[in-house]
Order: sequence, then C-alpha cells, then structure tokens
Amino acid sequence: MSVQGGTATNRFIASGSANDDGEFNSSGFIPAGKVTASSGDDKATCGTVKEAEQQDAQTQYSKGYQKGFDDTKAHCKMTQQNNLTQLDPNYEKGYNAGAKAALDSKFC
Repeated sequence: MSVQGGTATNRFIASGSANDDGEFNSSGFIPAGKVTASSGDDKATCGTVKEAEQQDAQTQYSKGYQKGFDDTKAHCKMTQQNNLTQLDPNYEKGYNAGAKAALDSKFC
C-alpha cells in the first residue's frame, strides 16, 4: 500500500504492508503535523518529529541521571565517565545531575 497527498509545500508519502498474522508495518515522510493511525473506531496518535526528539532527550537524560547516581553512590565520589564514544549531551547532563544528587544524598 502506498499513499501520497498534501499540498505543494506540505507533501506526504507513506507506505505500509501487512502479513498473514495481521501485523502492519508502515513508514513514510510527513513534514508537519501529527500522525494518527486508525482502524475502525480505534485511533492511535503517533505525534510529531519534535515530540519524538523531546521524548528521546528526556530518555537520554533519565538514563544518564540513573547511571551517574549509581556510579557516584558506589564510591561517594564523582567518577570519570568512559569517553571512548561521543556522549549524547542530554545523557551527559543527566549523568552530572545524578552524580551531584548522589553526593548530596544520605548515601554519601
């Protein structure tokens, strides 16, 4: 299945396929607005690219915070992160905030 539409400035393209088990996969490019998938009366809003980026930033921050808290709590001193690869800036901010929280906690 393939769907195209929109206007000259906001064109969208989407395609999808279903297997014998009823699983449906789709992909596409929608430059603006929210994506909503529906089947009969059931609808699921998938959100926008900006919302997905914000969710990823929050997830990275949370992962970093937990890792920073756990690493620092274990030794009650801020440890150096393994910087063999470039860290996500949100992860790094979360790591530093988690480390500070551990140092200020009852554990240290």
